[in-house]
Amino acid sequence: MNPTDKRASREQITAECIDRALHTLRQFLGLDVAFISEFDNENRVIRHLDVEGDQSLLSVGQAIPLDEGYCLDVVEGRLPELIPDTSLVSRAAAKQETESFPIGAHVSVPIPLKEGGIYGTLCCLGMKPVPGLGERDLQVMRAVAELIGFHLDILLAAHRKNDVRRLVIETAMAAGLPDIAYQPVFRLATGQIVGAEALSRFPIEPVRSPDKWFAEAANVGLESALSELAIRHALTRFTAGFEAGVVLGLNISPSLVCQVDLVHLFEGFPCGQILLEITEHEIVEDYEALAEALVPIRALGVRVAIDDMGSGYANIRHVLKMKPDTIKIDASLINDIDKDPMKEAWLAGIMEFARLSSCEVLAEGVETKEELAVLHRLGVHLGQGFLLGRPMPVDEVIEAAIASRPEAQASPVG
Repeated sequence: MNPTDKRASREQITAECIDRALHTLRQFLGLDVAFISEFDNENRVIRHLDVEGDQSLLSVGQAIPLDEGYCLDVVEGRLPELIPDTSLVSRAAAKQETESFPIGAHVSVPIPLKEGGIYGTLCCLGMKPVPGLGERDLQVMRAVAELIGFHLDILLAAHRKNDVRRLVIETAMAAGLPDIAYQPVFRLATGQIVGAEALSRFPIEPVRSPDKWFAEAANVGLESALSELAIRHALTRFTAGFEAGVVLGLNISPSLVCQVDLVHLFEGFPCGQILLEITEHEIVEDYEALAEALVPIRALGVRVAIDDMGSGYANIRHVLKMKPDTIKIDASLINDIDKDPMKEAWLAGIMEFARLSSCEVLAEGVETKEELAVLHRLGVHLGQGFLLGRPMPVDEVIEAAIASRPEAQASPVG
């Protein structure tokens, strides 16, 4: 379960606990309606509601002006918290809601918050008077309100923390981030640079790796927006790279393929020079939806790669379902492959699969000459890694790509 799911699950459980407490309280008091309202500057908003039967004049999310109803009067002391019979309290009897709702009995207490102040009110009401309501019932209401306040404190603290996290992501986006670095991709048989992978960079506080920035964006509902911005930056800043004939690799998760309008994003760019790398750090829930989302993208000429093959959820099933043009082997399987016969045997099998399915294999994380020698021996088509070339600005990629071409390396005739 990812962090977003965990947080949503905690909030859902908390909300269910509050709903259960509200239902139990209403039944205990023998009243018809119980609800929790949150106060804002001008309204009280119904956040939780429990009613006898299916009919109610109230609904969750409904905003009611503070000067309507009983709640504000109770909080400010103009009405008692406990009213077994509203007809016996002149201020209550005079209210329009008493007759129109109708309200025959009413119990309302503030919901206190840990750091002071009140969230709103916990209210229960009956359509008819309930003379048996007494001080004991009011004490139960106050105890339940305190318990609910404890749960609401947890939710509010999470929301406040979430607001700060969201602000950090939004500030980074407003500042023009992420920056993009490009790591060259080499055709191993010739040593020529044929592509470059776009890598996001966030040179601001808090200092953390790009994957953590995107994970945080997912936690606050900004993953799609941040990913779309990163792709847009990668494309627009690579114009000269396209002109130099270099292929651009763009990372995206399976879920975002179905969410982001990639066809629109790719408009105006040479789609035959775009390699869409489907990252495999999440379970693909619906292969049919993913395949359907890729159809118009592939129709543009965009090629598709499975990224990080051999790690996370990337496995042969993904290859069979997605029919990629390129398989990218995760760096963990390339590391020390010269010392590990099992890794070499696994990669040899992938190379045979690639031959039969007419796709290319790209090895990531090449860091030693010994690893590179194994890749050459197995006939791996493409490679990238610190041994070959570190992430760099686009102009350096273009310069290196031009210098790697056979004509640039040919000896001058003299």
